Amino acid sequence: MFRILFLFFVFSLFTFGCQNNSETKTLQIVDNNADLMVNVTVKSNPATMLQKNHLYITLNNKDGSKVDGAKVKVSLNMPQMNHGDLSYTAYPKEEGVYYVEIIPIMQGTWVANVTAETEKKYLEAKYTFEAKR
Repeated sequence: MFRILFLFFVFSLFTFGCQNNSETKTLQIVDNNADLMVNVTVKSNPATMLQKNHLYITLNNKDGSKVDGAKVKVSLNMPQMNHGDLSYTAYPKEEGVYYVEIIPIMQGTWVANVTAETEKKYLEAKYTFEAKR
């Protein structure tokens, strides 16, 4: 029994202790006023400063149907610094999914302010992530 527990412990350390740092980090927000759901995902976690990092924004109606034709914008800033915002426009990648390449200029904590607008709906979401060297 001890051997089984020991092997499970070693397997757990190997599996969880050696994870790849390029896992995605996702934020999901439901805006009850706009009847929209948004998922924001950065493909490398932490992001890498001074390099292109892929940010995906998925928009759905509350019923789960995908939202196409939205105007999606992303503004990056560092809350602890006062050097302005970096603004980007997200482009459609596939149905309901919008894509933008962001470039954090410093290491540290960043906030991506995401806005999505359709003819009748408007949503804002804040997504916090880390950037490293």
